[in-house]
Amino acid sequence: MKFGGEIRPVPVYTDRLGGTTYTYSNLNVFLDNSLQQVKYLGDVSAPSKFNDGLTGVRQARQECYIWDVQDEWKLRPNLTLNYGLGYEYYTLLSERNDGAVVFDPGAGVIVPRGTAFYKSSKTNFLPRRQTGTIHSAGDAD
Repeated sequence: MKFGGEIRPVPVYTDRLGGTTYTYSNLNVFLDNSLQQVKYLGDVSAPSKFNDGLTGVRQARQECYIWDVQDEWKLRPNLTLNYGLGYEYYTLLSERNDGAVVFDPGAGVIVPRGTAFYKSSKTNFLPRRQTGTIHSAGDAD
């Protein structure tokens, strides 16, 4: 039998510097390329009402836990069966200071601070991606 596993932290850092917003009053004005307003943001990490004024670098965090086990069974001299089971679990994505802004497109609202980006599943079992090997009678092992 063979066993394997992995624990992987997945950090993502960003300070989101810079940004430009172009505003048009309607579709026709947009097609005519007649700007209503141009707004340049030097620091998108500046305080925002969407995260209670939190500023600075954002640090998203997630971890994944993966394991697998597999075995091999020689059914005949020319037929070997490889089989196994794998499992993957990814923790919920979070921001170190709980400063992420999560938008729910279904409801059209920004959800309260601390709401998860998505739901995580603990049932991610999968078969190992191994296939059986068939040898012809003249093949050597």
